[in-house]
Amino acid sequence: MKRISLFLLLSLLLGATVLYSQNPETNLRVVSVSPNAASLGTFGMIPTSNYVGQASLSIPVYEIDLDGKKFPITLSYHTDGTRVAQEATWVGLGWTLQAGGCVISVFGSNAKIYSANYYDIKGRVVKTVRSNLLGGYDITSTTYTF
Repeated sequence: MKRISLFLLLSLLLGATVLYSQNPETNLRVVSVSPNAASLGTFGMIPTSNYVGQASLSIPVYEIDLDGKKFPITLSYHTDGTRVAQEATWVGLGWTLQAGGCVISVFGSNAKIYSANYYDIKGRVVKTVRSNLLGGYDITSTTYTF
């Protein structure tokens, strides 16, 4: 009787290490872009035309001429309205200083990069999508706006 109760106690203790009822918390850090970079992204993502009720307002400020190539610097206004808690850029709310363009990366946007590292359910880093069958999280999900 003593052996059976000892066997049951050991199997219960060893089996309890595998069982858990809580899901691990995921503290994904979302980094937002600056207001100046975010205002540049609206010109590439939201098309302007007179058919949808949005005008394209642009004021030329200066033009740089380097070896026959011209780089215009303009102040542009996008007429998509002011949103709640929208921060103003340093040239004004809704205005953007366009000087050749920029590359904006938005972290945490759920774009899958298949050669990146993933976290599996137990928090280990795996390197292939095949190892990520149980729903890990992409640690380098990024969308680029040009």
